Amino acid sequence: MLSKVMTEAIQHTREAAEDLTPFSAYDITLSIRDANPDLYVRHDDTVRGVVHGYMACLMSKGEYERELVRDPESGANYYRYYPRIDQETLDFVKGWVKARYTFTPQSIAIEMSKEGVSQRGVTRAIEVAIQDAEYKTVEREYDAETFYLYRPVGVIQDVSRGSSWLEGWQYTSGVLTIYKQDGKVFMYDEVDADCVVGLAQAESVGRYFNRCIKDNFAYTPVIP
Repeated sequence: MLSKVMTEAIQHTREAAEDLTPFSAYDITLSIRDANPDLYVRHDDTVRGVVHGYMACLMSKGEYERELVRDPESGANYYRYYPRIDQETLDFVKGWVKARYTFTPQSIAIEMSKEGVSQRGVTRAIEVAIQDAEYKTVEREYDAETFYLYRPVGVIQDVSRGSSWLEGWQYTSGVLTIYKQDGKVFMYDEVDADCVVGLAQAESVGRYFNRCIKDNFAYTPVIP
């Protein structure tokens, strides 16, 4: 039993570290429980020892960092591990935040890949980049998956009352972001201001969008 838990702890810690997303020892315990529903796994020094020992090696190589976090509910302190942020990654994310774009970790990673920018520590970079910015984190579900959507505060035009499918839109630096009621989000590039004025003044926003914007501008799915 003990050897199995330790083996599982090593495996899950390795997978979490390779995934380059922040995590804690308790997250590893939860992942072991999910993978082994018939196995009783306590969150004790066995799991914590494996996680902290494995991560100490990665921190010594400069690949990971950790911070001491206090749980707001229990008041307990714990260590949270996150990949060392690549400065190029942080600068890229800060550029998007400054431009007040809407994005998810997945969509911004795609843009980084297109530009050849390192994605190391992108989740942590987003946390750092939006700390002092007026951004809202929205949890959305689409196709049985949960997405964390980051969008600027106070710039969303709500049109849900006048459309059967459109929730709202945002226009920033020539980019028109469309929010659909089914959770999908799309960014249309190089949309001229006159089109956006027409969208704002249209009696039927949906009909105007379908006629003048939908097939006339290149777009990128933020949430497909």
